[in-house]
Amino acid sequence: MILLNILLLLFGFYILIKGADLTIDSARYLAKKFGISPLIIGLTVIAFGTSLPELSVSLISSITAKLNDLPSDIAVGNIIGSNIANLTLVLGFSAVYVKFKIQKKILKFDFPFLILISILFLVFLSQFDSTLVINRIEGFMLLLLFFVYLLLKSKDNNEFSVEEKIVNDNLIVPKLLFGFLLVSLGGYLITANSELLSQRILIDIFNLNENEALAFTGLTVVAFGTSIPELVTSIVAVKKGQSDMAIGNIVGSNIFNILLVLGLSSSIVTLQIQNVFIFDTLISLIITLVIFALLFFKNSKYFYKYKLLLIFTYFIYLIYLILRSL
Repeated sequence: MILLNILLLLFGFYILIKGADLTIDSARYLAKKFGISPLIIGLTVIAFGTSLPELSVSLISSITAKLNDLPSDIAVGNIIGSNIANLTLVLGFSAVYVKFKIQKKILKFDFPFLILISILFLVFLSQFDSTLVINRIEGFMLLLLFFVYLLLKSKDNNEFSVEEKIVNDNLIVPKLLFGFLLVSLGGYLITANSELLSQRILIDIFNLNENEALAFTGLTVVAFGTSIPELVTSIVAVKKGQSDMAIGNIVGSNIFNILLVLGLSSSIVTLQIQNVFIFDTLISLIITLVIFALLFFKNSKYFYKYKLLLIFTYFIYLIYLILRSL
């Protein structure tokens, strides 16, 4: 039975990645057809596409947890873990391939905006309620900020000339919808089988309690799996000379994860969370602040020098999670 769960989990990752890839390609086609800049594509369209796995996993797991009267550890752990993976692993591996330079507009607006909503996320976890929850009111506040962000980005577009010829594709909308379907199905398979594996392996073999097992799974296995689209997309972007699209994808995905994924999940059901997630959220915020400082106060075109430090940071965090769970 464990082997079947592992195979279904891997199949879930496979169709999730394929679905995200199809969605991104379709969205990029539509965006380029309307003359939207690569930076805006990365911050919005591609960021949304690569955040679809987090969205589907968090929505399904939060509803499942509510129905079974369990903490929403996979839903929230997925968001926190994915954001940490994006800023360390994805950004680090992207910097391996090219000495990319980051536009000042990201450092002046998008990165500070990410820092502000990360602080708000931490406040929601630790201050707004006597019990550790993110309620529907807070969820609606996050969704409101999400639409404000989209409105501001829609007014901040520099048109560009598309390098390759746009070939009309009458099936682009069905392809986009089919991509959404694959991502949602992949998210369900990942959520269901991750929970089963966490219960069977971490509880039965390593003697963790159910809450510890779910928290560890959400922060590691599920978070890494749903960050694979960001990783692949960003590496492909920098290799094609689209560094703006890569950094936009990373920063935009983290913004979408907090505002759209967390906001939508908590507006549907109140998310009950373990106290340990406060520290993980704080780690995510510190990493965001450090990377912003390195980019802002150092010449960003030399940021590639920190690539090994970023990758090393992610694996140190994984080791910490393992030690914490023992």
